[in-house]
Amino acid sequence: MKGFKRIRDAYVRFVDKQGFPIIVTLCVAIITATALWTRHPEELPASPTPPVANVPAAQLMQQSLRDAITPAPSSTVTPRIMITPFDVTNILTPFSLETMVESSLPGVWGIHAALDLGCQLGEPIRAMADGTVISAGQDKLRGVWLLIDHGDGVEALYASMSMTADYLAGDRVKAGAVIGYGGNTMAEETALGQHLHVQVWRKGQLIDPLSLLQP
Repeated sequence: MKGFKRIRDAYVRFVDKQGFPIIVTLCVAIITATALWTRHPEELPASPTPPVANVPAAQLMQQSLRDAITPAPSSTVTPRIMITPFDVTNILTPFSLETMVESSLPGVWGIHAALDLGCQLGEPIRAMADGTVISAGQDKLRGVWLLIDHGDGVEALYASMSMTADYLAGDRVKAGAVIGYGGNTMAEETALGQHLHVQVWRKGQLIDPLSLLQP
């Protein structure tokens, strides 16, 4: 009995010293476990779902496709459209950087980086677009000629004319304005008869004038 009494007395002393913290800890653990055990999934806060309007499925699909498209910058330049120098386009010699063409001078061959358009002697030649005259002149190589800056890096040489329409360097010209008259003054192409020799550069590169002309 004395041994049991000593054990009881020791237990009482331990409870007196440590009992309150133990009881508080047990209570907190029991409350937490009960709350977690009894909570249902339905009680979790739901994410709000935006209302969907009554829109046909095909329209929703088209809208999704439009939203998915991201326009990318173009790496090419849209060609500038010009008007033809004559009412009727009669091509005598096309533009070519690959095929060798014999000139009117015996034994002289070369590429034809221009466009030759047939015309009548004295037929009015129209400016293909608005622009500014760079220079004008007359020589055996190009005959009577006019060089015009048409903007956007496009420059055009009008050659083999019978005469120009009194334009000087720095003069402004409008699309369709008469800048000269049909002739055959270019020595290398006299065999073609009356025609206009048109040579075009875009940003310093020779291009086919037809790529800029309206059909």
